[in-house]
Amino acid sequence: MTETERVAPREIVDLVYRASRVRGCDSSASNRVAGEVAFCETHHGGGLAAWAALVDDAPGHLAESVLSSCQIDLVASLARTEGISRTDWNPPIPFALVAGSVWSCALRGLRWSAAPVEPTGTDPVSTMELSAAERSDGRADWFAERSRSALAEGLLVDRVLWSRLDQEAAGFLLSEAVLDAPVGRGRSRSAHG
Repeated sequence: MTETERVAPREIVDLVYRASRVRGCDSSASNRVAGEVAFCETHHGGGLAAWAALVDDAPGHLAESVLSSCQIDLVASLARTEGISRTDWNPPIPFALVAGSVWSCALRGLRWSAAPVEPTGTDPVSTMELSAAERSDGRADWFAERSRSALAEGLLVDRVLWSRLDQEAAGFLLSEAVLDAPVGRGRSRSAHG
């Protein structure tokens, strides 16, 4: 049985953001992946596992995949103006990178054709076709309740994945030990030290 830990969605956003910066994403890409992964973990599961799989795949694959996931924004814009639009990802990207965007599209009256019934964050997405449809509130109550529950009680996440993410994120900020280290040669002392 997998050991779990209870965390707040904002903690997921924070750690994924910082760990993604360590793994080569710029601020904007890190912000995007952090929001998408937290949304996915909250509503579909598998967000943290998808992030870890991207990091494990190859150096730079996380940043490439996050940038590639931005295609959904263009597809959504074209679908709103033309009625339908499609994109392909090769290699496929994990659903975790577009989970929140797909939900946002649904709220604005765009439907993902051939969407999996219950996708999880690790499900590969190779094609996405969005089409204009009636605004869908069908699962809005479920999503709202799941959000309220996550904010009030936190989310149970895999303890091993969480620990790994925490270790990765620690590399983004300088530790107190580094900040408090004696001044070395070639560095000047401040007036306060």
